[in-house]
Amino acid sequence: MRTLTAVSALALSLSFALPPMAAHAHEDLRLQAWLNTHPAAVTSAFEHAQVYAQLGNLWKELGDAPKSSDLFARSDSAAKRVQDDYIRDVLKAHLANELASSGHYDDALQALDKVQDTDVWVKTAWKLIGKFAKSKQPERAAELLERAEARTRTVEEPLLRAELLSGTGAAYRYVAQAKGENLVYESYGMAQMLPDLYERGIMLNEAGAHLVDIGHRDQALAVFETVNRLAPQIEEPLHQAKVLAMLGGEMAEKNLRDRAVGALDKGREVALSLPESEERAAVLSEISRNYGQSHRFEPGIALAEKIADPYHRIEGFIRNAKNMARTGNQEAAYKLLERSEQEADLVKSPYLRATVLRKLASERIEARQLEQAKELLGRAERAIADAA
Repeated sequence: MRTLTAVSALALSLSFALPPMAAHAHEDLRLQAWLNTHPAAVTSAFEHAQVYAQLGNLWKELGDAPKSSDLFARSDSAAKRVQDDYIRDVLKAHLANELASSGHYDDALQALDKVQDTDVWVKTAWKLIGKFAKSKQPERAAELLERAEARTRTVEEPLLRAELLSGTGAAYRYVAQAKGENLVYESYGMAQMLPDLYERGIMLNEAGAHLVDIGHRDQALAVFETVNRLAPQIEEPLHQAKVLAMLGGEMAEKNLRDRAVGALDKGREVALSLPESEERAAVLSEISRNYGQSHRFEPGIALAEKIADPYHRIEGFIRNAKNMARTGNQEAAYKLLERSEQEADLVKSPYLRATVLRKLASERIEARQLEQAKELLGRAERAIADAA
């Protein structure tokens, strides 16, 4: 078995992605808020650990083991400098996920149980439950599900409690569909009672996605339509745009692309009316990406072009290019990637610049354009090294 030190670096290469069932998950928002509200002196260790591990993973995929090992070592060194308890929990959680992915299930559970934060613990448990189910270990999956449900019920904050109940219910589909249905509907009932319309819209979007997961498609469509009617009642335009962006994204991910476009069109109109800000750029980018997920590339690219901030603009381009390539339009996809690669140096933050360069490299690897990928990985490494 690899040492835990080596694996801890590998764990970071997972890009801190949440399960598809949680497009706007609380953990993701907390991590972004932490990055946005702390100075570079605090966040740099986490940022370096994340980027170096991601680059190491891609060099490993390219067959350069020495380069990969060097980057993983640098990632591990940076991870040891992280001081924040929450971020430490995030790292431990991704270690647990990596160990499970490697087939080291006992070690994965031990790593999981070192996580103190309930939000992080439960969402990591969902990932392990899926891996246990796929590896034909239903007893382990069922036991962890019961623990996840019990831990969720200790949460008092209504929005987070509803989110964790819904996701846990969706995860029950691997071992006990009926019990999972009860949890999803319990969460759905809680969502309907949330007094804040923005929070209600967010949680109803989650409920709709999970209803699709458990096979209740007609009920999911009804929930999505409820969100569609609710959105105009949300007074804060930014919140209204976020709910509509999420609604379109959830429906696109569940192959309801035609329905998704209507929500995205409405969200685009609201978002474009917002004053220029980082939050405006972020929600416009999300809408652009979800147009790409819906295979509506013309409006997706056109919207990305309206985003002044280069990081969020490029993020929109990348998702559209990815889906263009998947649907057979490789030539247009590669042109969009080339444009993104040229604009990447406009991203001022070394961490964000390295992030988009790494994502662009991944797309080039997917296209088997390996020399372009290596050049982009080199640019990403130099970007983050310059910030050390």
